This record gives sequence, structure tokens and C-alpha cells, in this order.
Amino acid sequence: MMKDGDAPERNYDPTSKRPRDTALRQQRMVAWHPILDPAWVICGFFILGAIMVPTGWKLRTESNRMLELTQVYDGTGNVNNSQCAIGSDANKMFKNNETCLISFTIPEDVDPPIYIHYEITNFYQNQRKYVESRDADQ
Repeated sequence: MMKDGDAPERNYDPTSKRPRDTALRQQRMVAWHPILDPAWVICGFFILGAIMVPTGWKLRTESNRMLELTQVYDGTGNVNNSQCAIGSDANKMFKNNETCLISFTIPEDVDPPIYIHYEITNFYQNQRKYVESRDADQ
């Protein structure tokens, strides 16, 4: 039974390694070749703009609502958190299982959910860099 786009099979041998002579297997399928004239392109850009502009506006307003605070607690330039300084005294503090209290004030009320992230500089996640930067005293 022939389908649209199929060519009649001529003397097909089932023991042969050649593919069947069909439009799909011989890549003779009918394809869509659009003609992109300026009117269609302009309409397409307006439709994409109508979708992307509100999405970008929503992302921008959500980004502006975010509050980001930074607290450096390495003891350099911050007198309040000098007890958490990194150095020889800090290594002694960590060996004795002492804790370090870091306090900061938030200048405005924050609605939930509240996410807290921290940043580590000069820390390498892959094994080789980690072993090179590892401090056995910590």
C-alpha cells in the first residue's frame, strides 16, 4: 500500500542491506519553505516584543524588590567583627571550638521568603585546587 510521498518499491530484496526506496528513508519528504517577506518579519517581531516586554518588566520589578546586604567578616576594615578575623588568632579560635558572632542591621522591613547566601573567595571546588588551597590548621 502506497502512502503520499512514497515511491513504488522496485524489486525490493529483504536480504539486501540497502534501505527501502521510500520518501522517508531516501529523504525526499515534502518540506515547508517559508517566504519571509518584510510584512511577516515585522509582524513576528511585534508579536515577540509583545511577549518579551512584559516578561522583562516583571523580571526587572522583581529584581528591584530584592535587598542585598554585604557583611565582610574577615577582620579587615571592620572593627565590630574583629573577633572573627582570619589569621593566626582565628585558627586558634577554631581549634578550641569557639564560635564567632556576626551581627548586622537590616535598614528596612523585609517580607518573606528570606534567603541568606554567603560568598567564599579564593576557594576552589575542584579537587586539585582545593588541595592546593587547603589549610590544615582550620
